[in-house]
Amino acid sequence: MTSQYLYEDLTGLIWKAYSPLFEEMKARPGLTQFQLANAVFDRFRDFDICASRDVPVIVRHDSAIGYGRFDIVVDCRVAVAVTQDCPTPHNYVERFKRHMEGMGLPVGAILNFAAENARDGYKRIYLPECDYTKLQRKNR
Repeated sequence: MTSQYLYEDLTGLIWKAYSPLFEEMKARPGLTQFQLANAVFDRFRDFDICASRDVPVIVRHDSAIGYGRFDIVVDCRVAVAVTQDCPTPHNYVERFKRHMEGMGLPVGAILNFAAENARDGYKRIYLPECDYTKLQRKNR
C-alpha cells in the first residue's frame, strides 16, 4: 500500500494515542509539560510504539551552534514535541523545525494539550529538505 504522506503509519499511531489522552488530561489540569510528555510516552508504549524520551539534538548552521532536546522520538524517524501553550508560539514551532533539520528528521508532530480540542492540538510538520526518500527517487 502506498502512503500519501511520509511515515503516515507512525503519525497515524501518534494521533490514535494522543487523541484519547488529550481528553483524559483535560480532566487533570495543572500537570507540567514534563509530566504530559511522560504521559504521552507511556501511552505510546500502550500502543506498542517504539519511542525514546528526552532525545538530545545538535543544532547546526555549517557547524554545531547549540544543543536541544526532543521530548520524544518515535522509531528514530518522527520527532514529537509536547506543549501546553495556546496557541503554540511561532518561535516554538520554528525551533522545533530547526531541531528536526539538525537531526535530519523530515517528519514531526507537535501535541498541544492547551488547545480547544485534540484536532486543533495536533500539528504534523514536514520538512521536504530532510526527506531522503525524495533524494533516493531523484537519483534513480
